[in-house]
Amino acid sequence: MAEIDATLEDLLSATGASRVTVRQDVPGDVFPVTHEVVADGGELIIYAPHIHEISITHGALIRRIGYHCRDYFLKQWDKYKDISWGVLAHSTHVRGIGTYEDGIERCRVQVTLATGIPEEICTEINLGYRDPATIDPKEFANREDGGVLLVPKAGEMLYHLRHRPDWAREM
Repeated sequence: MAEIDATLEDLLSATGASRVTVRQDVPGDVFPVTHEVVADGGELIIYAPHIHEISITHGALIRRIGYHCRDYFLKQWDKYKDISWGVLAHSTHVRGIGTYEDGIERCRVQVTLATGIPEEICTEINLGYRDPATIDPKEFANREDGGVLLVPKAGEMLYHLRHRPDWAREM
């Protein structure tokens, strides 16, 4: 873990950034993520009925490791140390913040796919499933006062909370 921390610290200090995000703009290869606008215990629904596979580039690896919080991998580092760090980063960015204690993973938010990816695969990779045919995106629009935010084309922009919770202050 010291090697990971040192590498990230070097990258952050070299760039002057407060956070590292790797984004790959390959159609059908990356899910858009906006975790920081989801309240603790909330749900992020990724509505993309046109997506039918996890990743063109890393699908087999993602199927093998799934989507998990950072601590899940760090606390089992010997098991995952040979997986590409880019794949691990993608997994943790999609799944978001959480803890892994005594063999139990507790993620801050539920991530649910409403895509063409079958329910069995969503379960296998540790994500929720919702049939995209049951979703009308217009029903989610203009409901911010009720705690619902629709972000059209969410992969094109990042959002941060105006008043960040304690867990996000270091980012």
